[in-house]
Amino acid sequence: FNPWLQVKLLRILQYFDKPEGVDYTRLNDVLKKVFKETQMHRNVNKNNVTHAILFEAVNLVIHIDDQDHIDEVASILGRFISSREANYRYLGLDSMGKLAQLSGSNEQIKKHQGTIVACLKDRDISIRKRALDLLYNMCDETNSQEIVFELLSYLTSAHHEIREDLVLKIAILAERFPTNLKWYVDVVLQLISLAGDYVSEEIWHRIVQIVTNEESVQAYAAETVYKGLQSRRVHETMVRIGGYVIGEFGHLVADQPGSSPAEQFELLQSKFTDTSLTTETRSILLTAYMKLANLYPELKAGISEIFSQIASSMNAELQQRAAEYLKMTTWAGDSEIIATVWDMMPAFPERESGLLKKIKEKATATADRSAAEAKAAAKKEEEEGEGEDEEGEEPASLPVPESRTRAAPAAAAAGGADLLDLGGEGESSTPAPAPAPASTGGGLDDLLGGLSMETPAAAPAPAASSSSGGGLDDLLGGFDSAPAAAAPAAAPHVGAGEERGLAENFLS
Repeated sequence: FNPWLQVKLLRILQYFDKPEGVDYTRLNDVLKKVFKETQMHRNVNKNNVTHAILFEAVNLVIHIDDQDHIDEVASILGRFISSREANYRYLGLDSMGKLAQLSGSNEQIKKHQGTIVACLKDRDISIRKRALDLLYNMCDETNSQEIVFELLSYLTSAHHEIREDLVLKIAILAERFPTNLKWYVDVVLQLISLAGDYVSEEIWHRIVQIVTNEESVQAYAAETVYKGLQSRRVHETMVRIGGYVIGEFGHLVADQPGSSPAEQFELLQSKFTDTSLTTETRSILLTAYMKLANLYPELKAGISEIFSQIASSMNAELQQRAAEYLKMTTWAGDSEIIATVWDMMPAFPERESGLLKKIKEKATATADRSAAEAKAAAKKEEEEGEGEDEEGEEPASLPVPESRTRAAPAAAAAGGADLLDLGGEGESSTPAPAPAPASTGGGLDDLLGGLSMETPAAAPAPAASSSSGGGLDDLLGGFDSAPAAAAPAAAPHVGAGEERGLAENFLS
């Protein structure tokens, strides 16, 4: 059976739901045969052909969520992520990342956790990205501490291109699978200390929400943040969290040695004098001062003096805030009104985590960008069509499955351009009025187009000949985006409605 035809038929099946009855039995036999007979060969071309079929079979199992083959697929992909070939490692990690989203697959994938963590240190950044995505997808309550620890260890040496995404994923995992809330607080504060410049507002807003809503962790958060602010060099994000937490919950640790109300105020004031702080951060500190003045009358005099100085600031926001706070500290009316205004913040309403929303938006943007790039590439290929049957195109009348939209790490293995010589079959070509221009992609691109591997360097197109591959061209004619130029006779097309029947013939 022609390997290119097998790849196409396995891909066609991914446009349909999981078959039932006798159809599933036939499909199950085909998948077993593919998984059993695929072996590593010394011949690069043969490897590329067999692995193209194998990965389409894996994609089909993931698409139909076939629980009968999950263990076997995980074992096969485990061999690929351990390969010395970068392309095999990438494809294995990418497919395993999709497999991890299926229920019942995590236990098998966890067996390869050490290998996946090792891929974080791979020289190829695209492999490191796939390893990060896989660790994020496979994390659950049983291995969250191990994975978060490994990601924190990797954070200090991570490439700047993936550091922001790495910080976001660590924060989400710590929130979704916390062993306890104290561990969550420790992880987020450690994130700020290791990569504060990459900690977004959503991350520190989220820890403030959780601490405010969870009374059990408020004292621990105040104590931990207070100790963190005592460091000589503190990131501005830590100052913001410290200003809020000490202003709201500093009274919970005021009785501990070294953290009296006066010492809390002095610590915050030592950070306020840092000229590198933004207006927003200073505004948070001024609000914390007002909170302290409301709780501790003995601090009012010193805090009022600070407000008086800042009330003449050239910064309009700080000037207005300080003037209003100064008026409140010297209010001669009913003190209960001021006490009520500056009471502790109420709990935040329950809502979707801003971190999860952000990562969903990033995933959607990435998918849209990939789809746009694929559409632009297809349009360019159509405009530059040579009039030959392009066997690597997707059927225009069918939607692209989700498993198709992905990127590839590196150029394909050498010798891929000679794949069309296997079995004496080549691309079908017809005499044209002018010589055919150079092909825009090698044979490996045609073979592994569905696997989203980057194409090798452009290779010269084969000379026009009377090849006997016409049957294959007739069969795949329905996938062409442009008709053959000046062809003496049009090849019969297989309509989109007949593709299901084609796949059923393949299974029989």
